[in-house]
Amino acid sequence: MLRRLCAEKPKEWDRFLPALLFAYREVPQSSLGFSPFELIYGRSVRGPLAILHDLWVKDADEEVKTTYEYIIDLRNRLESTCQLAQSELAKSAARYKGYYDSRSRDRKFAKGDLVLLLLPTDNNKLLLQWKGPFEIEQRVGKNDYKVKQAGKTKIYHANLLKRYVTRAQYHKDDAEVASSTVCLETLGAGVIEVDSETDQDAIIELPLEQKESVKDVNVGDCLKDIERKKVNKLLNEYTDVLTDLPGKTDLLEYAVTLTTDDPVRSRPYPAPHALRETIKSELDAMLRMGVIEPSTSKYASPIVMVRKKDNSNRFCVDYRKLNSVTLVDPEPIPNIEDLMSRISAGRYFSKLDLTKGYWQIPVTECDKDKTAFVTTEGLYQFTVLPFGMVNAPAAFTRMMRRLLNGQTT
Repeated sequence: MLRRLCAEKPKEWDRFLPALLFAYREVPQSSLGFSPFELIYGRSVRGPLAILHDLWVKDADEEVKTTYEYIIDLRNRLESTCQLAQSELAKSAARYKGYYDSRSRDRKFAKGDLVLLLLPTDNNKLLLQWKGPFEIEQRVGKNDYKVKQAGKTKIYHANLLKRYVTRAQYHKDDAEVASSTVCLETLGAGVIEVDSETDQDAIIELPLEQKESVKDVNVGDCLKDIERKKVNKLLNEYTDVLTDLPGKTDLLEYAVTLTTDDPVRSRPYPAPHALRETIKSELDAMLRMGVIEPSTSKYASPIVMVRKKDNSNRFCVDYRKLNSVTLVDPEPIPNIEDLMSRISAGRYFSKLDLTKGYWQIPVTECDKDKTAFVTTEGLYQFTVLPFGMVNAPAAFTRMMRRLLNGQTT
């Protein structure tokens, strides 16, 4: 109502505030189904619509009641109104909970598990932080859990819970490396364990050796022999495209624009001895592919090894410190809902799965040093767009727009 008033009376909306409040008294609350005035006084308030209704229909005055009859009638009306309001509120709460649960994460906890709670900070109730650990006492419903907190048991939604993992005990040699002289900004973990709660889209599978070729294409048995020969001939013409090894585009080069000229440098995270051979093999594979090269850069970002549920490891670079001083590329990302509506009338759909799309975009020669990362094996830098850069999605989107320029869905 206030938004509509400001739109219609942009220069004198404040003069109509008393009339707006007068009209707002009779507006029902969406969850309760009644206006606050009705719940307090037990009768409908006379607002602009009620007055207009009386002027139009000219209703006769209600019959006069005694004080006793009025009190009894008011009491019954208040009781029935409160019961209806509570019923409507319960329906609204169930509806809102259904909406919220539909977007909840699939997190499972058992009795006795330790969790962290997302709660307001002690100094500012508008800010949130993870607190804990606290113990799970019981599961309630599909997404709610009873949690023991400060001697009391409270119910929390799964979205407010995160599994608490106790800190791993390092060997004595590793503990000496992480000495107290290390800057706070370089503290971190060399290994991250990914469980079912983690967004799996953030961990991208990057095979570094060719595992697929045109020989792996499945040609339908329903095709005739001559049709199968035509398909195989077409596949053999594009063997350089139908592979899981990335190519290199000439449509775009990735540039890194920073807000400061001071090099962004971090010390390497401590890496367990058991993973150093894995790190070396990953580096060797990327060197063979030409994805990285040795570096003498003044920049240095640490690496982390992400351990997935199947105990395999993924090589990742922590570019958060570099991203914090990078100018953000405003290139818009396509809206999936808009794309789906544009193709909704189609009958046949084809999907192209690009091989490591980011790695097909080269980095400008003058910005390669900014992608440098530090490992136990030395300092390296990327020759192609690495995953983890803040502007990587925007650069990839710009490249695809140029590639598909003039094409329509």
